[in-house]
Amino acid sequence: MQRKVTHAVEVATQNGVLEIKSFSSLKKLRNIIAYVRRPFKLWKQRICRGENKVQETVSVEERQEAEEWLIKQEQKKYYQRELQNLSSKKPLSRKSIIYDLNPFIDEKGLIRVGGRLRRASLAYASRHQIILPKQSHLTHLIIRETHEELKHFGINYVLNEFRSKYWPVHGRAMVKKALRSCVICKRLRGVPQEQIMADLPASRVEGYEGTFKFTGVDLFGPIITKARYRGGRREKRYGVLFTCLQTRAIHIELACSQSTDDILKALTRFIARSSKPLTIFSDCGTNFVGAARELQDIMNKWIKSPNLHSHLTDENIKWIFNPPAAPHMGGVWESLVKLAKRAERLPQQKVQN
Repeated sequence: MQRKVTHAVEVATQNGVLEIKSFSSLKKLRNIIAYVRRPFKLWKQRICRGENKVQETVSVEERQEAEEWLIKQEQKKYYQRELQNLSSKKPLSRKSIIYDLNPFIDEKGLIRVGGRLRRASLAYASRHQIILPKQSHLTHLIIRETHEELKHFGINYVLNEFRSKYWPVHGRAMVKKALRSCVICKRLRGVPQEQIMADLPASRVEGYEGTFKFTGVDLFGPIITKARYRGGRREKRYGVLFTCLQTRAIHIELACSQSTDDILKALTRFIARSSKPLTIFSDCGTNFVGAARELQDIMNKWIKSPNLHSHLTDENIKWIFNPPAAPHMGGVWESLVKLAKRAERLPQQKVQN
């Protein structure tokens, strides 16, 4: 016994006309129209005679015919006067929105672009594109499908590919509107919300009391140097960067080792050459770039070193450490460390007098 297959199709209509706005997918709309337009009598005869069985899926020809039928219905809806004039071979009104496209009606009853490419070696659809109304929801669905087939490319690429077969009125505006409503593009190209930055600390905006009165300090390195003694032995050195929080002036000293004494020597040389700061700011070593582990151990030794505290007390210097895992609080000197490292990597050039 043959198994009978019954297809039930529900189509939303309004006054006997298909509601295209109720569809969000061109593929689904095209398939439904293809099912509805199937010649029911021929289908019944084939089943009764037991000849070639009717395919349950929609064929390529049926989808193409359904799409052309949809476009024809939209053109009748929005270009009724133009169709009447073109059918009766009368000139179009200059107020018509498609007057400049030199339109004509093809064999299937579709309005296409005229132009001057009749002798070009291009495909017929590329020489004479199908005109799509701007207000039609079908135009939006076709643009959306083209956009998804092109893997969500930009406006120019989608418009160029779309115009190889169709010519939408105000095409660029239509493509922009369709891409603006694409959920995937919103997720991929969305701009994250920016955090509103807090007020600047008082050490950066207080009244000017001299250069390096409020100083930020940071280490960078290690820097591999070649000594002139001991047979040109290569040794590690560290740069100690001092910056004024108000004028952004920079002073760099070289620390010979990782000990607290060498850091104190660098601080002493800085005070002798510049001026004695009132307050020094630095981080706890968690945001250092380069030898992070070594520098973190150094900073931990500084915090616990009694020599450092006694030296700062004698000099009347207040040292404030930023909290851990807060690199944004040391952005003033971190950006300058980046500039110092960049200058360090530049090739040395000899200056000729």
